[in-house]
Amino acid sequence: MVELIGTENQVKWANDIKNDNIRVIERELEAIADRSSRDEWYANDEKVKTYTARVSKALDEIKNDTTHIYASWWIEHKGIANAYIQKIKKAVFNG
Repeated sequence: MVELIGTENQVKWANDIKNDNIRVIERELEAIADRSSRDEWYANDEKVKTYTARVSKALDEIKNDTTHIYASWWIEHKGIANAYIQKIKKAVFNG
């Protein structure tokens, strides 16, 4: 993870937020894998495959983010993982 810029308290809080966002996306991927293991149609659905790939990409982007180096950005955008997931769902399943 990139070392964030801010006060000691801001950096700690922002790292906690970033890790929480990572866990949100990892749980979403686990839920997809769990359902796929029980539902052959779901596992083979092209939209589900596309959704899974995009959610995986979002996880990689958050884990490897080098653009948002200020702790304040993560604090201000603490729900970014849920926003990513909702945006991806809408684009894949409703688009």
